[in-house]
Amino acid sequence: SERLISQRGTVRMDQETDKTLTAREISRERHARKLIEAAQDAICAYGVRGATIARIQEFSGLSRGMINARFDSKERLLEAAIRDMSAAYTGRWQRALAAAGDDPVARLRALIRADFSPEVLNERHVTLWFAFRAEAKPRDEYLSYITTREEPSTSIVPGLCVDLAEATGRGPDDGRRAATLLMAALEGFWADFHLYPQDFDRDAAAQLAWDLLARFFPERIPGQITDACPAHAKGRPEGRPSLGLGCGAVNPRRAHRTRHRAQGAAPSGSGRSPPPRQCRSGRKSARPRS
Repeated sequence: SERLISQRGTVRMDQETDKTLTAREISRERHARKLIEAAQDAICAYGVRGATIARIQEFSGLSRGMINARFDSKERLLEAAIRDMSAAYTGRWQRALAAAGDDPVARLRALIRADFSPEVLNERHVTLWFAFRAEAKPRDEYLSYITTREEPSTSIVPGLCVDLAEATGRGPDDGRRAATLLMAALEGFWADFHLYPQDFDRDAAAQLAWDLLARFFPERIPGQITDACPAHAKGRPEGRPSLGLGCGAVNPRRAHRTRHRAQGAAPSGSGRSPPPRQCRSGRKSARPRS
């Protein structure tokens, strides 16, 4: 009887220990997540080199010892921050492709829409991306995460464009040229958003990228990026047109400068420093301007 009680007591103790370990693991994950987000906040506000331990502590409210306990060093924490950012981008376009089916036109549309989605094209994410890219050459350990964003351009987008080229009687070189131009345009739009987020129109930018493909494959690419995407078309505010090269859309940066000149103010890039970017709480995304 005593042995049975002892066994039951041991079982009970083991169960309680398991619960305690589970709670500790949950706590560790929460602290790790908090530190990663705090590191990203510090980078967003001060840059990679300015993201000191003291500033990460300030954003997280956790101790220096907690950083060392979870990540061993600040450098490993920064690597976790860039890995987290890269995974968010990769996951977004992978989900978009999975939902698009096998048609190359639908898949290209999904990739373009994903690249301009608020989930990844927002001030916080883009600021982080350019901050890490600025450090990619002196810091080789960042390079593999930075190039994750290039994966669609190295395999998926060229493959889809080559498929379209061959389906329309063109050679594979035409498809590869279209892919190179498309990815260059997307990179340029990200840079434009980084500099002028308040004046950036993601719908107009997506349409311009779509128009580029239409110049290569007019037989397969519809005039508007939303033409074959009813779900997105239903979500467009009433009365808001989808702009493109064919109907007088302008580069968001040029529109930004034109407005400043009309108001008698110096345009951005004229020598005046822009106001500091506030990213601590800012996970907001630039929304289409009416």
